Amino acid sequence: MFAANNRRHFLKHAAGLSAIPLLANTSQAGAHQHRAMVVWLAHTIITPLTQGRVFDRALISEVLAKRRIDEKFLAGVFARCADHGFDTVYIAPRYVGKAFYHSKVVASFDRMYGDEGLILADVLQRFDPYDVSVREAKRRGLKVFAQTSLFDHWFPGLEDRYYEQHPELLMVDRKGQRLYYQGVPCYAEQGAQDYCLAEIKELVERGAEGISFEMDSHQSEWWPPGYGDRFPDSFGFNPPLVEEFQRRYGVNVLKEDFDRQKWYALHGEFFTRFLRRVKNELKDKSLVVGVTPEGFLAYGANASRVVSFGYASQAPACRINLEWRKWLEEGTVDGVRLYVADPYAIAIAEAMKRECKEGKFYFSIQKVDPAELRRLRDRLRDSTLDGYVVHEEAHFDANPALWKALL
Repeated sequence: MFAANNRRHFLKHAAGLSAIPLLANTSQAGAHQHRAMVVWLAHTIITPLTQGRVFDRALISEVLAKRRIDEKFLAGVFARCADHGFDTVYIAPRYVGKAFYHSKVVASFDRMYGDEGLILADVLQRFDPYDVSVREAKRRGLKVFAQTSLFDHWFPGLEDRYYEQHPELLMVDRKGQRLYYQGVPCYAEQGAQDYCLAEIKELVERGAEGISFEMDSHQSEWWPPGYGDRFPDSFGFNPPLVEEFQRRYGVNVLKEDFDRQKWYALHGEFFTRFLRRVKNELKDKSLVVGVTPEGFLAYGANASRVVSFGYASQAPACRINLEWRKWLEEGTVDGVRLYVADPYAIAIAEAMKRECKEGKFYFSIQKVDPAELRRLRDRLRDSTLDGYVVHEEAHFDANPALWKALL
């Protein structure tokens, strides 16, 4: 939980969002709320099989010999979601930089990721987890969103092959040393946009009724080895952004001092253009995008204060402002998911919703214990928000008490 001073910071921020007091108007709460479970296929399979035990060869052999994952297993996952009040599932078929389905766009998961990779590779070789999940979810009456992470494309053993081949589409360093920030694409680059669009087109053609963009990343506080001392505003200097800044303000950001706030805003403008292209591709299908109450994304930060993701984002190497009001007002996105780690932050989410009359506002729940989940569930039912999204990273199948907390 946040320290008291961080709670005050967030409440002050929320008060600045709207002149309306932060007290929720429970009479406006909707009769039906969007209740979604994020089913990250790789974790959903691994966690209940190992029951929290440390991986070793003996355990892997036991699982492969006695508890082979089949289509019936995934049917049970979505049956539990439906039986516990969820109306939507966000199926995440990507394991960082690798596809955990038979993709023609993203390089498929292989056996590179340690011993647990043997279990996952075995599943992937026998059937397609994504196709089966879509089918079983719909059979239970659940709406299906495909979820992909926009800024989480690198982890040892889970590297995205496309960005290995095209590192110039990642965030570029300012000094011109041909350094690229691992795992964090620049969506001002046409190639990065094209790759993402090809992925979501494939997921939609195979049954997704909407797309969810996850913004969390292994790179939130990561600094690539061998890159020297970390310092703020050191990455994200890709040619489209550099050229537009000079055209607009007459400043070469590679050689001259520049207005940081204008630079963060320009990143946000280009990101909005990318989202418009996504929505045009999706047409009538829904797009939900994660946002932070601070109103920006930050990667490569110093570990000096805790914020929304539960990571550090002070003095980041790359910052992208989020024009979430514009997205909702112009219909570029249908809803936003609020990443907030503090229990008081439901009030912040409600203040953001009051400020913007268009679109849906969902509260994102990640790692919680059963008592906290029950408390959040009750509080959210009485809130003015449009629903909530629970991430299975809380490891529901390894902790049955979490399921019980939802009843």
